[in-house]
Amino acid sequence: MLRSLLAVAALSLLISSAPGLQAPAQTPASFKLTKVDVVGAKRYSVAEVTQVSGLEIGQALAVADLEGVARRLASVGLFTSVKYQYVTTATDMALTFSIDEEALTTPVVFDNFVWFTDDELAGLLRQSIPQFNGLVPSNAGISAFLSRELEKILAARKIAGRVEFSLLTDRTARTVNRFVFSVTGAGAALSVCAVRFDGAQGLGNAVLQEVAQELKGKAYSRSFTLAFANGTLTQLYRRRGFLKASVAPPNAAPDTGGGCGGVTVTLPVSEGLAYVWDHAEWTGNATVSAKELNVALAMKSGDVVDLARIETGLGLVHEIYGKRGYVTQAVTFVPKLDDTAHKAVFEMTVTEGPQFVMGSLQIIGVTPSEEANLRKKWRLAPGAVYDAAYLTQFIKENPVASAGSGVRRLVASVLPIMAGHQVTVKLEFK
Repeated sequence: MLRSLLAVAALSLLISSAPGLQAPAQTPASFKLTKVDVVGAKRYSVAEVTQVSGLEIGQALAVADLEGVARRLASVGLFTSVKYQYVTTATDMALTFSIDEEALTTPVVFDNFVWFTDDELAGLLRQSIPQFNGLVPSNAGISAFLSRELEKILAARKIAGRVEFSLLTDRTARTVNRFVFSVTGAGAALSVCAVRFDGAQGLGNAVLQEVAQELKGKAYSRSFTLAFANGTLTQLYRRRGFLKASVAPPNAAPDTGGGCGGVTVTLPVSEGLAYVWDHAEWTGNATVSAKELNVALAMKSGDVVDLARIETGLGLVHEIYGKRGYVTQAVTFVPKLDDTAHKAVFEMTVTEGPQFVMGSLQIIGVTPSEEANLRKKWRLAPGAVYDAAYLTQFIKENPVASAGSGVRRLVASVLPIMAGHQVTVKLEFK
């Protein structure tokens, strides 16, 4: 969750006078800042905190300015709280900040700053954010501050565009796991016009360029390109037997030779070896023989190891078990690779789980006569071994029509209940 910055508290200097003493001279409008101290700092030095505050030793500073200085320091987002106190003499001021530092928890992604390397951007940002190393606190202050600083960096290079900020969130954990900054308004300068695959030899350039059409002509985005590399590109290699293939994060730079005036993207590829199928070794399959499982898997010695094809075969294995009531059956596999012969043996571990029987049939959204008719046609009796393929067959053979409105939409669900190993089938017509 993004956290709001805590209010800044200011401690006023109390001045007392004794009876009979001459009235003090008029307080000057400003003082010379002679010293800054910091209490509570663990990560940042006094000089670094002073840098973030925007103060400089020797500058003229009015008491009325201090609250604004503290607010600026707090608004950067590096600190959960900022307080201050000061002491003045006739002309000078000594200032002490009391701070609580924020934890650095959130990675920063520069999504399309193609005019800079990450190291170059980090170095420029360290001029305003001490020790910046790609991690920042998770709060609104730091994201706004970074956006402003990045726009200053663009302006200094005379690069047109605005900086936009977004959150990359882990939907499962409901936590923010990336701060993403991108440039908008740069037009064709950010359009991908060329994609290169450094290190690619096993797959022809024509094949790689065909899948690269997913990137070409679109505005460059590191996040999208990473998803392409880890998804489409890696799957392409896995389907061609390159089980160890990996793709490093992309590099992008303004195109200097393609003539499109956009971005050239380079994807460093480590292909490894291409493997062919040797055989499968099955364990845990007490109910179905290895011979029957191999037929369903449909992989033969010498076939290119295609992980997509293997997954399809394992889906057929699951269907075999499902017809026999083993609806929670699953298979995990580990390839054993022979780098000399370029062959792969797959260790297949089957978890059959319990055998389920038919439990209750629930029918919702039909007339009483239609429900009675459907129940009459349903052939899986309570207590019979549940056949996972039967439901699809039943729906195909028994559509339920609604007068004047065509066939209603059917939502079918299957709920295995571990207590008693029964399956509840629900047919809901909408």
